[in-house]
Amino acid sequence: MEMTAAVQEKNQAEYEKLIINFRSKNGFQKVGHKGFAVLTTLWETASKKHWDEKISLYNKDLVCFAALRDAAELYVIREKLIKHGFLKKYIGPGQGSREKAIYFLNYNF
Repeated sequence: MEMTAAVQEKNQAEYEKLIINFRSKNGFQKVGHKGFAVLTTLWETASKKHWDEKISLYNKDLVCFAALRDAAELYVIREKLIKHGFLKKYIGPGQGSREKAIYFLNYNF
């Protein structure tokens, strides 16, 4: 199913709003460029789900999409994102689990 022009335009406007807000909150200084990469990957996933605040994603996919070294680096970045209010919370899949992690996004940071 292809996105309509109206949906693409809405998504573009949402991205722009989020990026402007991220910059105005000194996001790069707080979470770095890799934190921004993680956050934009989460936003991209959310945009495909009508900007739902609760999304699920495999951590290994997030590591790959955001070009991180490993899950340990994702852990450090995720903690910064939560600390600075860019994420509301995170529920991990559990040790050794093959389930997706759940991310609760904050669009009003």
